[in-house]
Amino acid sequence: MGKDGTTASLRGWSLVVVLVLALAALGGCGSATTVPSNGQPSTTASAETTSSSVATTPTGAASKCNVFAAGSLTQVFPELQAAFKQAYPEMAGVEFVNNFQGTDTLVAQIKEGAPADVFVSASLKYGKQLYEEGLIEAPVNFCR
Repeated sequence: MGKDGTTASLRGWSLVVVLVLALAALGGCGSATTVPSNGQPSTTASAETTSSSVATTPTGAASKCNVFAAGSLTQVFPELQAAFKQAYPEMAGVEFVNNFQGTDTLVAQIKEGAPADVFVSASLKYGKQLYEEGLIEAPVNFCR
């Protein structure tokens, strides 16, 4: 641990993010779209430094989880996904397909129908916007 306590702090945040990924993989991966009551297909996603899911996957089933995350998470998410698979061996079959871009680009892709199971952004406004347009379930803030 560094003198400033950074390692302990990073481990704490890592556990939070791993928990969010666990919830997303259990509930949000395996299906690219759902059809809400308005009849328009919508991309499943989790939002903001928030999380939420739509589709369900049986525990232990091999599935693909499309993760749309801000470019600033390029380094940390693959590490967290590996830690997730170690912590939850029953989810070892989950294949994470990462799409790291600027948030505006990710939002545009989701609006165009890109199959996102998880959407992660540092700004709450994007999750709210996608939710109000019926493209994701209600965003859940998972860190501040």
